Amino acid sequence: MKVRILTGNDQYRKTLITQGYDVKFREDDSLQKILQTLQPSLLGTVTKVVWENPKPKDVVKVLEESNSNTEILVLVTSLDKRTKAGKTLKKYVEDYSLPKPWEWEKMEKRVEEFFPNLSKDTIAEISEATLGDSAKLANLKDKLSLYSEITPKLIKDALPESIPDIGKLAWKLAMQKPDGLGLLKDTLEKEDTYKVLALLLYRIKDWLKVKQGLRVGLNPYRVKYLQDDVKGMDEGNLGELLTLIMESQRQLLRGESIDLIYKIKRGIYG
Repeated sequence: MKVRILTGNDQYRKTLITQGYDVKFREDDSLQKILQTLQPSLLGTVTKVVWENPKPKDVVKVLEESNSNTEILVLVTSLDKRTKAGKTLKKYVEDYSLPKPWEWEKMEKRVEEFFPNLSKDTIAEISEATLGDSAKLANLKDKLSLYSEITPKLIKDALPESIPDIGKLAWKLAMQKPDGLGLLKDTLEKEDTYKVLALLLYRIKDWLKVKQGLRVGLNPYRVKYLQDDVKGMDEGNLGELLTLIMESQRQLLRGESIDLIYKIKRGIYG
């Protein structure tokens, strides 16, 4: 029996992989029913089966008791590898997670999988608009498939809308401008906090790199624009702002509520 366990939250890519599978089991299907269905006499030789959100111990049971040639694709959000069942199954795990908001290199790599021949600047722009979401990238690719020649303008027109004035917001916060907190308040009233943090992080981490003279992973053509941006910025303030944003992201991931305006006012503006 061949087993693949797909973890992570990239539902689009998971759905693509399940195409062509013969049988689908749900989490409420009994283990007895699944074992009976997997008997070679009922399925014949090789059958592809999708099993959604099973208990890890049930997957182990099937592996132990079924001797069919079935290929089982297990779909779960996560697998606790500290448990006995998790330790047994970890060798079958394939991670299908969306990039985290601060994993810009992974986002850009995901964009390149969909659009392999674009410039670095365009890839960065698509990464910012989609955050590496496979479903959004697939939708963008579908829109652009209507054109014989893909131009930067076509891509820009087809991109999901980013947050208006996010670049201006990042610059005002980095420069400690008095109206930066007001713009942050207006932005948070209209946009998802998680997305705001991700897009702020994207700019601030690159500004800090340039300020420190580090250009690894940066497009040389983009560096000259970044150098203009960082004029007058304080390296220590950028570092504090970056740390604060990353801490806020971790708090949100843990399900904690945050007062971002207060945190930035206290940590950056003093």
